Amino acid sequence: MGSAGRFSALNTKIQSMRGDLLQQQDYEQMFQLNSTREIAQYLYSDTVYRDSLKDSNLKEIHRGELEILLRNDEVKRIQKLSYYLKKEYKDFLKAILFRYEVENVQILLRGIGQSRPVSDIESKLFAIQSYLDLDYKQILRCMSIDEVISFFQGTILEDAFRNVTEEDIKTREFHIEMNTDYAYFLNLSQKAEKLEREDREIAETIIGLFVDLINFQWIYRAKLNYTLMDEEILNYTLQGGNKLTFKKMKDLIYSSNFEEQFKELFSKTYKGLEHIELVNDQRAMHKYLICKLNEIAKDHPMSIAALMEYIHLVEYENLNMIAVVEGAKYKEADKWQYIIPTTAKMRREGR
Repeated sequence: MGSAGRFSALNTKIQSMRGDLLQQQDYEQMFQLNSTREIAQYLYSDTVYRDSLKDSNLKEIHRGELEILLRNDEVKRIQKLSYYLKKEYKDFLKAILFRYEVENVQILLRGIGQSRPVSDIESKLFAIQSYLDLDYKQILRCMSIDEVISFFQGTILEDAFRNVTEEDIKTREFHIEMNTDYAYFLNLSQKAEKLEREDREIAETIIGLFVDLINFQWIYRAKLNYTLMDEEILNYTLQGGNKLTFKKMKDLIYSSNFEEQFKELFSKTYKGLEHIELVNDQRAMHKYLICKLNEIAKDHPMSIAALMEYIHLVEYENLNMIAVVEGAKYKEADKWQYIIPTTAKMRREGR
């Protein structure tokens, strides 16, 4: 089957679902509201989020509850697209959805390390099982880190926990996060290899873009914020980037004038991210990434690109919802500065 036949039904469905994304007028309306409850009521009354909120007490809903309801809606919307994909592409989508399970594990271990209440940890977990068949309640009853780690033996995350210690859980969150991120991107790259040639190349380009920017952020933060040896920093970097090769990362990390070298490499590697302060600006990173995904999808309309762009549009819309709720709480004057553009109109206006 040619690419047109492969993606015709999928693209039609994605185009329809894009119509459900929040529009600029939705944000303008929500910017006028004063509380999480008012925002939740607007989403229930006027948007696609109605089904996700229909069983909630909107008069009592709080930010954390709203956030997880919307994020679970995000997962459900993405899962619906599996119906339009053949096996290798279903497997790739499953590998993308593994991101939410990785986040579950990170939330779980971060909560354990911080001795947070079990109910608080459970309330933040996504309702998804992609690769892991874990009983989170049982894990949260564990009395030792060894017990926790035993749950991951024989799973896709087994290697990520091979050298994890009690100290890592309690004081070195990055250790778990980088190890699980490594497992996620390795599996995603392996599934991308099974796609048709054009789609494989597009997927590898997009994955490589994300890996590069994660590595930039990791190296910058690790050098300035953590007391780690250069070798340790290098060991935690992800492989599979587009432009930030292992040699470039090694030279940068071991450089005697790190900040100057970082600024030069960062500004030259990706046009549009020339200013070094953007490395810690998540909104700037997301805005940059969604623009790149949009460009790739336009250049390759009958490919995997439209699917990958839509997945991140939904993810970023949910990040926008968090920003809207926070804006209502803190009464920010310019609320648009925290919003990631997710529609063509918002992109045109350079929000």
